[in-house]
Amino acid sequence: TCGGFVESGRFKTGGFAADVSGAPAAVWASSLDGNQLSESRRLLVVHLTDVQGEGNVYADAMRQILLKWGKGCLVEKGTAKVALVHPGDLTAWALDTTGRRVKELPVRRKDGWVLFDCSTEGGTIYYELASR
Repeated sequence: TCGGFVESGRFKTGGFAADVSGAPAAVWASSLDGNQLSESRRLLVVHLTDVQGEGNVYADAMRQILLKWGKGCLVEKGTAKVALVHPGDLTAWALDTTGRRVKELPVRRKDGWVLFDCSTEGGTIYYELASR
């Protein structure tokens, strides 16, 4: 697993990078087959912004004391341009919360990096990259 958190802008760690906008986010990639990220044939990418129940009530703006639980789950809208060093021909999918592939995403390659875009619009926070 490799990743990071940023309020806005770009971070790079090892062979993984993300350019975050719209909302602070933690973004990371995890190998699902036990190999290093650059050699993995199947990876999970997570783009996690603020997640709250609709109607949560807090004691103050710091949100350290929850006074009332909200309903459901709202994901703050944000985007991340993800880049991963990988020599393979990878396909990307947006996943639902059960891990089911719901939409194939465009993947680009540049100078040994695999690039694709994430967006939490519609509640998507999970993505799969897999070798063709």
